[in-house]
Amino acid sequence: MLGIIRKEGGYEDAGLVVQDCLHICRNILSDSETCQRLFFAMGGADWILRFADFFNPHLLENMKSSSSLLVDAADADDDDGGERASRRAAKETASTECWFDDPNRLASAVLALNALYSSLSTPNGKHQRQVATSSSTLLSSACHWIARRGPADLVFASLTLLNALVMAGNSDIGLMLSTVSIKVSPAQPRKNIPADIDLPTLLFSWRPVPSDERRFIPVLSLLAERYLYPHEAWSAAGASSLHLQGKVDTYRDFLRAINCPDDQPMSLGRSCLLVFESILSVNSTIGDLIVQYILAPPPPPDVDASQVPETMKPLGVQVLKVFLEGCSTVLESGSYSTAMPGAVSINYRSDIEVVERCANLFTIVLAHCSQLGKELSTAVTTAHAGVVLSNLSVGGPSGGSSKPLLPMLLSIASRSARLPGGVGYPVLVSILRMLSCIASGCALAAKQVLSRR
Repeated sequence: MLGIIRKEGGYEDAGLVVQDCLHICRNILSDSETCQRLFFAMGGADWILRFADFFNPHLLENMKSSSSLLVDAADADDDDGGERASRRAAKETASTECWFDDPNRLASAVLALNALYSSLSTPNGKHQRQVATSSSTLLSSACHWIARRGPADLVFASLTLLNALVMAGNSDIGLMLSTVSIKVSPAQPRKNIPADIDLPTLLFSWRPVPSDERRFIPVLSLLAERYLYPHEAWSAAGASSLHLQGKVDTYRDFLRAINCPDDQPMSLGRSCLLVFESILSVNSTIGDLIVQYILAPPPPPDVDASQVPETMKPLGVQVLKVFLEGCSTVLESGSYSTAMPGAVSINYRSDIEVVERCANLFTIVLAHCSQLGKELSTAVTTAHAGVVLSNLSVGGPSGGSSKPLLPMLLSIASRSARLPGGVGYPVLVSILRMLSCIASGCALAAKQVLSRR
């Protein structure tokens, strides 16, 4: 199968023969430990690279569609002027298509990713390391589609691959994923995203060099942002053929990978949260570092001294900032429900949901960090978020002075419970869940939570 893919032109062809071979590879590798061992023992590293080319964003977003290539070939073989003019018109139409409008390109990309995560369906630490480290572009290529938020089939295939890499508690791969940053090129309608899709700049990303429009974002920050600000993945025009052919259903594959029923609805935000937790659960050092970097951020990456990079903020600092600003808005805007009993504005409800999701993220981090991480969290103050919010101080306004985070959270929970109409209950529950998670395993944290400083 792999030899046929090579002879047919690999990712450059993406024809039906290549797709059928990729589909067969997927079926052979899935849940077969014998075939997986054979695959990795006989040139697995080389074919991991070849599979990665099929979903490499740099190759896909700078490639002609297969329909355009057919027009080129026909134009070269025909000398008739009228026919040539009509083909040139067809070529111009084809050239305006995005790569994902081509069913062949999209099918091959999805099937290649599908074959890769199928090769890891039987957990094996050696195989997981081989997939994760064989190419410097494989992980960034897969995560790129999560950042692009589509096509949906590639997004869920990428999430399944990330989950497979840490399956059975591979702590080394989990720690590696927590340090990986991906490079994302700007979204351009009609070129790399559909014309009707609005894709804002990733809030947790940064530009290391002002002259380069591409932005960097760590994998964990990307998953966290997709959960905090949920939008469903967009589907490409070429995706319909994938399901009609019955070759692949990456959404159902993802549900099976996380042991969820096939008929259970799963949003993109929820899916990203589950993968986020899968990564943190395999190594307590990841959660410890998230907390530690709130207190002492790591040094910025090396860049040309003549350039002025954007500030790179650690994930914990970014989520803490969003959380505190959201709490401030929710508490200040309680007048909405007072002025309109029984009604809550859309923006207000959105603020409440963001606060709740931030608390859920911190709960996961604290649940999977060690005793050290929990003790470090007692040193976190409101000042570490880089914002001054005097209305969140314990015991009322105090001129914006820095306050310890944990006892302040109890105060926010209490004030949220008193908001009219019960609109603050989601905030109350999420904060109490977070506090109970940290206080139950750390006497120092419990003492600070119960203090009235």
